[in-house]
Amino acid sequence: MTPTVAPAPGAGPAWQFELGEFALRDASISAEDRRTKPVAKVVIAPLSIKVTGASLDLAKPLSVALDAKINNTGTVNVAGEVTPQPMAANLNLKLDGLELAAIQPYLAQFTSMTLLAGRLGGDANVRYGAQKPALQFSGNLSVAGLHTVDNALHQDFINWDRLDVQGLNFQHDPDRLDIDQITARKFYARVIIEPDESINVKRILAAPGATVVAPSGDTRPAVAATAAPAPAPPLPRIPATSPQTRPRPPSEILPHSPERRHDHLKFSRVR
Repeated sequence: MTPTVAPAPGAGPAWQFELGEFALRDASISAEDRRTKPVAKVVIAPLSIKVTGASLDLAKPLSVALDAKINNTGTVNVAGEVTPQPMAANLNLKLDGLELAAIQPYLAQFTSMTLLAGRLGGDANVRYGAQKPALQFSGNLSVAGLHTVDNALHQDFINWDRLDVQGLNFQHDPDRLDIDQITARKFYARVIIEPDESINVKRILAAPGATVVAPSGDTRPAVAATAAPAPAPPLPRIPATSPQTRPRPPSEILPHSPERRHDHLKFSRVR
């Protein structure tokens, strides 16, 4: 049995600590990930962070706000509350003009395409905590000016003027995903039947050097995905209505002309 130690005579109350406000303004961060080729780079400047209500009571929520500019083009705004222990968060996010080409060094490790352009935007609410669902994400996202290239052909792969995802609701533990509506404007996709009767999409989405297995019964060699660390510039894009457009043989494209550009596509959930 462990004896109880009485507090020393005259001992005062336990230490307390409170920080009314912590503010960081106009900071800058330049980071490089040299594990990738080419090196992935990101510049965050200016960066401003504000935290209020910090104390030794870790169960007390903190009010946080973050404003940052990414690679001199896009902006990120975060505002809400974070509880250190048990860990919980309720944050509102706003994204505008984040250039997706910055993630190309990572895509190059898992696909055989090059992401030349694309801007991510949207607004969302993120909740995290001990109660189920453990993670919730709800909001609207958009990608404007997407331009990707097939590394093997050095030609456009999937492009669009704008893609909007509205009413996106994702939760984890338990997992669930709901999307109210997806709208695409000036959508373009180059879909080709390869000589081994496989579709080029499977080859492009395979990691560089991966072997794409031919359909059952096909004795021709399998197609290998192609890596292109420094792809050549894509061929000039000719509008589909131009008389210079070269029609492809039926064997090169799927039925219903998936290579055709569409001015407007909409997918909505049926309730």
